[in-house]
Amino acid sequence: MVRARFMSVKGTFKTVKEETFPTERDAFLAVQEFYAALGFTNIAIKVDDEFDGARVTAKTPGGRGGRNIAFLDEMGGDYS
Repeated sequence: MVRARFMSVKGTFKTVKEETFPTERDAFLAVQEFYAALGFTNIAIKVDDEFDGARVTAKTPGGRGGRNIAFLDEMGGDYS
């Protein structure tokens, strides 16, 4: 299982919603659909070796690249 944490794109950087998916691909596709509808492009997964998961970055509608928009956390063991 993978938890997707969708992050705010205005104001304070915080989680605006969380959803759980069976695979990282399913989680990524949901994140991609959500932020593409807001005008974000170049949406990509960046593996984070420090944690059991990844972050999702995108280019903002205003043109800033590399914006963190979501985090995908592997859920297992005591956390599932």
